[in-house]
Amino acid sequence: MSRRTALWHAVGMCATALRAWSLAVERTRAAVNLVMQDVEAELGRGAAIVVVGTPEELRQSLGTLRPGWRTVLEGAVGDVTGWFLGSDGSSGIGLGGWEYLDWEDVVVGVADVIQEGIIEGSKHWGAAFPLCREHRTHPMEAHVVSDRASWTCPKGGVGPIAIGTLALQAK
Repeated sequence: MSRRTALWHAVGMCATALRAWSLAVERTRAAVNLVMQDVEAELGRGAAIVVVGTPEELRQSLGTLRPGWRTVLEGAVGDVTGWFLGSDGSSGIGLGGWEYLDWEDVVVGVADVIQEGIIEGSKHWGAAFPLCREHRTHPMEAHVVSDRASWTCPKGGVGPIAIGTLALQAK
């Protein structure tokens, strides 16, 4: 293989990797948007902060939001396409690793991370998010039900409620 052919081959591989990364970021962004509709419906605007982007965009955004975080993320690039920020600013959870999953599983993965971050964060510690519509004492869980990313009652009560539609459901 000539040098020119090898160079074109390498450029093609880089372009393919960049397209795959862009798709992963856009899938994460779309899933976060769905889940955040439910966060805002349940807890209000600003109840959670999630940043989505390439590793460099994440470092830039998080460095602006939380100045000490830029260096924390230096080692956490991998397949991270998003970052949930804890309400007290001292914790965070990476989003990513879903590039080979079906869309519904991506949404459920994002919902799990955001739900955990909210329930474990200092601002909403122990809150039932999202609150079970039937029992009103515990959070619902994210699962894929009939090919839809949904919130369901872990006790088998209410559900499934499509993720992103809690604003349409009675509390």
